[in-house]
Amino acid sequence: MRHRGTLTIVAAVGLSAVSVAVGMQVHAWLYRLPEVATADREGLVRWLVIADLDERDEATCRALVDRCEVVFADEGKLPADTEALNDDELARVKRNVERLKEVWFHARVDDYLALPTDERAALMDRQIGNIFRCAELDRRLDDGGEDAGGDSNDDAGGYVAAFFDSLSAWQAAAAPAKQERIDEVVRAGLIRWLATHDLAQQPSAVRRSIVAGLEKALGSELSFGDATSTLAAAEGEQFWKNVEVLAEAWFHAKADEFASLAEMERPPFIVQQLAVVDELAAHWPSVSKNVSKSGAAGIAGRLQVWIAATATEKRAAAEEFAVALQKAWFARALGSFLPGLPGA
Repeated sequence: MRHRGTLTIVAAVGLSAVSVAVGMQVHAWLYRLPEVATADREGLVRWLVIADLDERDEATCRALVDRCEVVFADEGKLPADTEALNDDELARVKRNVERLKEVWFHARVDDYLALPTDERAALMDRQIGNIFRCAELDRRLDDGGEDAGGDSNDDAGGYVAAFFDSLSAWQAAAAPAKQERIDEVVRAGLIRWLATHDLAQQPSAVRRSIVAGLEKALGSELSFGDATSTLAAAEGEQFWKNVEVLAEAWFHAKADEFASLAEMERPPFIVQQLAVVDELAAHWPSVSKNVSKSGAAGIAGRLQVWIAATATEKRAAAEEFAVALQKAWFARALGSFLPGLPGA
């Protein structure tokens, strides 16, 4: 009996040891990360869930960005099924996604500048698509991986707006020597976006975000310059149609800003917005040969439409901004001076 008991203990210890060994092997397999260059969808998801990419070097993160762009480029489903993740894992995935987005941004700036001019448009078109993929990925991470289907436009708009905020932060954190090159690429990207996407189909949050991005890239007067010189005819037509769409977004954004200003701050602000009106008028869609006058007339004709589209609680402020713009326009046309104008 004593030997039988001893054998039972030995067997139990042996089985426990085997169980521990098998458990360690399973644990090791679960937490073993695949080679980035050959990782499939599941392998890339494991990188996002398991690794802390803030502790990985730039080369590894860039390799992950490149591989993700290949694997997920044509897939309808993004890797954002978060139901099986605990809170710590989900937080890590979100941090890793933010890390990869920043690495992606700087990598593609370098790639764009390294390409011949005639190859840049194709690269930029892919990156514009990636912006929308990133916005949808962020939304699904917040919503537990659920696909919002056809009703996600307004929701996605907030995520695109957040992306532009991140872009500004990445640009500000870059080395001074690189910031000028980033300006060039961001400007090219915004112009390309306007030339290839119908922004009338985008929610107001996206349009306002693009206006803010244009102000940073082109200056507060939105000086487009020769923005369309490298665009095909159809692209140039789409570009200026989008300018009209964004003009409404500009109007609503500036009406809100105007309403928040002290009385003494308003005249120079209106003068600055007149410069924007001049730029928009010079490129207004379907203008006649007398560009500036017909463009200005086109804008004036849209003001009441834009006011009518304003939320009820903001309509009075929009009307006040429109009246201030019109008064300043007529005062300038008559040779009068406003505070902030040369000679005032």
